[in-house]
Amino acid sequence: MGARVTVYDERAVVLAYVDAQRPPYPHEDFRRHRQARLRALEEAYGISVSQDGARASGALALWMLFSAAVSSYLGLRSPREGFSEDGLINVKIEGLGAAGQEIRVVEERLRAHLEACREAHLELLTKLFVGIWGPIDRPLKVGDLQAYSFDEATEPTWLDYVDEI
Repeated sequence: MGARVTVYDERAVVLAYVDAQRPPYPHEDFRRHRQARLRALEEAYGISVSQDGARASGALALWMLFSAAVSSYLGLRSPREGFSEDGLINVKIEGLGAAGQEIRVVEERLRAHLEACREAHLELLTKLFVGIWGPIDRPLKVGDLQAYSFDEATEPTWLDYVDEI
């Protein structure tokens, strides 16, 4: 989910939903863990973050926008996000002198715009979440999910699967 969550408020549930939709996974264990987190949150809050859950809340039209916003959020990426190593690109850009510096300025501007766009998506998704399922009055802490058979400490890391990737 990116930054470590300490409290599962509306935004954190949205992030858990987004994370459960996110491909690709380097190993199936990542997907299982992320989906288990979402299921535990849904159980804890008595909701289903799904089309059926939105229908039950009488908010199917809002679900359509929510679902489209999730897809849009997941599609946001910078040109460098597909590279596991970009050292040669950096060397070539440095070799361009002033033109290389201009490329760096544009890349930084693009990074800032993407971050602002991601943040705006999350703000929209959080507001839609509240519109569909209502506010979370008592946000759970991370450890509270153990009561719903979920333990954050079991989250896989890339290092666990280096040999399989």
